[in-house]
Amino acid sequence: MLLLHINKMYEIMKSEWRSNMATKKVTHTIISKAKRVIREADVVIITAGAGMGVDSGLKDFRGNDGFWEAYPALGNKKMSFASVATQQVLNENPHLAWALYGHMFDIFHDVVPHTGFQSLLELALQKEDYFVVTSNIDGHFQKAEFEEDKIYEIHGRMNKFQCTQCGELWDVPDDTRFNVDSDLFELQDPPTCKDCGGIARPNIMMFFDYGFDNEETEDQAKRFNKFMNKYDKGDHKIAIIEFGAGEGVPTIRMMGEYIQKNVEGATLIRVNPLDYEGPEGTISVKVGALDAINILI
Repeated sequence: MLLLHINKMYEIMKSEWRSNMATKKVTHTIISKAKRVIREADVVIITAGAGMGVDSGLKDFRGNDGFWEAYPALGNKKMSFASVATQQVLNENPHLAWALYGHMFDIFHDVVPHTGFQSLLELALQKEDYFVVTSNIDGHFQKAEFEEDKIYEIHGRMNKFQCTQCGELWDVPDDTRFNVDSDLFELQDPPTCKDCGGIARPNIMMFFDYGFDNEETEDQAKRFNKFMNKYDKGDHKIAIIEFGAGEGVPTIRMMGEYIQKNVEGATLIRVNPLDYEGPEGTISVKVGALDAINILI
């Protein structure tokens, strides 16, 4: 399949282009080239990392300082995001784990996706076809009314829970709130399974995770692979528009680079104010997501 083996290839590809990559600015030439690729594309693949949500008011947790600014109670304990968002912490201290997940859940639910989502949807609907691939767990592409069966959430989503005991999966009612005390930073009553009473967990890929039920993400991946099998023959122009995907967890970046390298007619437009570099052929747009959407679409 198209997406196999991209992890092994990423570091090799990265070393090939980084040494020769000059710093790029958002010049008129770059903007014109990106606009032309988008305009002429038959198919659009929208890929998104944490930077996509920054213009909606979400944090991207770039480094410990950013995480501790958002969660000072954890900063006081010098606990990083990667050390808290684990299956082990959930098992050993569900009150702490659910303080984090509950707070994130409430924010994701209450935040309104920025206007760029609507612009992207309007663009996608003008094309022959489209797909969204995101590492974000906020569910904002669904909230912005992208088609459910055209979204691949590689790390799952926060508003779906699974039982840590019996494995039951369920969608979370829309009126759910946790109202976590940011000073105490403990959730006294973590959510539980309605069937067996076991502690629930969000159906997301945690760090060092051995309990994530990937049934839904596997179904999404199958639909995406079917989509790619339809358009990877070289007879369609494909615009891959990547927003805010950093190098810390580079899965989204690797996917776009792999498709560009292996599918004739595919061009990667990388939108990122910091990690904007890319292999040969990449159009690097060194601004944030919403600014880029307003410029290019």
